[in-house]
Amino acid sequence: MSHNNSLNCRGLDNVAIIDSSTHSQEEEKKFGRICSASDVQLVKHFLSLIPMWTTILVVGLVLSTGDTFFPDQGTNMESSDFLVSLFILKSLSRRMGSSLLLILVHSEWIPKAKRKTAIQVGIWAGIVSSILCSSVGWQVEHRRTTIIRDNGLSNIKPDDYRTIPMSIFWLSPQFFLLGLTEGLVATGLDEFIVDQFQDPWKEYVSEINEFVIGLGNFLSMLFIQANKNLFGDTLNNSRLNEYYHRLTIVSYVNMLFFFSVIYIFYGSRYPNISGGTKCCIIPAAARLRVSEKE
Repeated sequence: MSHNNSLNCRGLDNVAIIDSSTHSQEEEKKFGRICSASDVQLVKHFLSLIPMWTTILVVGLVLSTGDTFFPDQGTNMESSDFLVSLFILKSLSRRMGSSLLLILVHSEWIPKAKRKTAIQVGIWAGIVSSILCSSVGWQVEHRRTTIIRDNGLSNIKPDDYRTIPMSIFWLSPQFFLLGLTEGLVATGLDEFIVDQFQDPWKEYVSEINEFVIGLGNFLSMLFIQANKNLFGDTLNNSRLNEYYHRLTIVSYVNMLFFFSVIYIFYGSRYPNISGGTKCCIIPAAARLRVSEKE
């Protein structure tokens, strides 16, 4: 591996080195002076995955935004009773995205050496889907806001008997893309990370990734606070279309950030990460040198 590789975490190697000492290994552990090579390896795996996880935060922001505002947009729209069908559509598209990526990654068409690259492409596709989701939401909300303004319905309440003359099925594309984003990114992350850990940590990969994606809820609160001037008393007199526009820009910047992270941290210069082998970033210096008993 390259000497300049920031994923080396070379300083951690010293933690796993035991210099000659008159103390036994049990005493060294008791005094906190020894850490097993497997422990250091686990820490290195976590540190090496942080760059990838940072690219998913904005995706989590998009998912949180969709779960929060998409159903509210459907309130008072025509055929609003069919809102549940949009949730079914989202669930189906999530399963479709997950299944397609799994079929692609484990297909005989993809050489084992290119499996990591295929997974990265799947995650990238999920990020592109998040951009499209925000963009479509922006355009649909712009149309909805225009209809609301033209019909003098800006003060309409969720429990109002009046309806917005626009079918709720206009929201179908953004619900579909929201589910597709979740399926591609969640499955891609699981496939990308599962090979980096040994048992019993493998069984916690999905939970760890769900936590990372779930950080989008916190990020969503910060993003809303930063754009609070766009929101009124109700969603119908807010400028949600401008909020989606800004979210689209942030998502696009995140895609460029993803390319940078892949090139710098998981590029072809570091084949043990981007290739088919495991990301075992433990050089020979991390091997234990157990002191000889006198």
